[in-house]
Amino acid sequence: MKKLLVILLLAAAAGTPFILGFEAESRYRGLLAELESAGYQLQEHDYQRGILTSTASSKLSMPMMTTDGSSSELAFRLDSEIQHGPWSIEKGWFGDLAYFETAFFHNDQPVFPENLNALIATRLLFNGEGQTSLDMPSFDTPLKLDNDLQMAFSGLHGTMDFNVVKGVLNIDLSSDGMSLTAPDSGQMTIGKLTLKSDSQRGIADLMMGGGKFTIDSLAFNDAANLVDVNLKDLEIFAESSAEGQTINLTAYYAVREMLINNESYKNAKLELEFTSLNAKAIAGLQQAFQDMRTQMPTDPQQQGILLMAEMMKAFPTLLKDNPGFAIKTIEVDTPEGPVKAGFSVKTSGLTILDISNPFAILPKLDSQVEVQVPETLVKSIMRQSLQKDMQQGLAKNTSTELTDEDVQALVDQQLEIQLNSFIDQQFVERKAGLLVATARLKGGKLTVNGKPFNLGNL
Repeated sequence: MKKLLVILLLAAAAGTPFILGFEAESRYRGLLAELESAGYQLQEHDYQRGILTSTASSKLSMPMMTTDGSSSELAFRLDSEIQHGPWSIEKGWFGDLAYFETAFFHNDQPVFPENLNALIATRLLFNGEGQTSLDMPSFDTPLKLDNDLQMAFSGLHGTMDFNVVKGVLNIDLSSDGMSLTAPDSGQMTIGKLTLKSDSQRGIADLMMGGGKFTIDSLAFNDAANLVDVNLKDLEIFAESSAEGQTINLTAYYAVREMLINNESYKNAKLELEFTSLNAKAIAGLQQAFQDMRTQMPTDPQQQGILLMAEMMKAFPTLLKDNPGFAIKTIEVDTPEGPVKAGFSVKTSGLTILDISNPFAILPKLDSQVEVQVPETLVKSIMRQSLQKDMQQGLAKNTSTELTDEDVQALVDQQLEIQLNSFIDQQFVERKAGLLVATARLKGGKLTVNGKPFNLGNL
């Protein structure tokens, strides 16, 4: 009897890795599904399950934009060798459901040659938790991508903790940067970056939480097209939360300094807020966009039509909860002075039938706008526009001969007339070298700079 018991125990121990291999495969497919929901496209997948180990090979692509603004994609393959737990011949006893290491391939060539000792290792625990550790060194030579793009990479390190059962994902990654170079289209260079986020699947199966992304420098340089843009100390923060059956979203962007063709703009900030968004409608839109990625037409016009169709389907449900949107702040210090603006709009009882009827929309909106711009900046923009219009007019009327001084005098005269007209009509106010305007629309009534304004005059 004891011998039989021992034999049964040994058989169970020997068979455990094989049985756990089924669960390991399910978890692996779950991780691929999370990649798809993050925007990657799974093109091919092959999983070969064994007794003690399994292998997986997955071809994916990631949409990306080139330095000239055109769309492209980065196609790659993930090959994983999966050790079934809780023990294996190679690792011995490690106590987990599974352990696997993954290699990246591009054009069937390893992205990280063996001598670089790159490590992408994942532990899968029995309780659904897991961790992926990344230690990806810099490239010895730039990686050649599609459309003659070349990517230099300075390494990526960190961890991703997850729970495929509860839908938890916590990320802590850092990199020394990368660059993309395209023939005749210049170069994009990204400096040191960090990404930290904590999220969990919540209402309507949406990922909720927050994260912070920082880049110490970002540059776009294209000498042929006279483009030279350098951004310093970028920070992006995003957060989402649930409130009943709706969600609220906040996004914050900041740049310490922007050098655009050697002109400096400092302390730029942008804060966006979405409130009372119907969770089911947002989840439906998210799923529709994911489904569309696999069958999206290449024609931009057709893409726009499909996207608009999906938005129109979601509108009736979205409007039920009186959603709101706000640009809480836009700020930037320009060479002429500080620019500040804000905008908010909140709906109340708006329906899809009201959209085409302005008289039905206005009473159901509560909207506010605030703008503060240096007068010298406004005059500079207006002067360029007036100068262009006048030069076009003179080109058509060859009988009129004016010197450059005459043209400039006429432009300045017209500029003062237009600007004073706005001020006289109380659209804007002068305050300490700034042009300031505020407007409020509530209950169908409009006030501009605190004074009632007749909408019939528009």
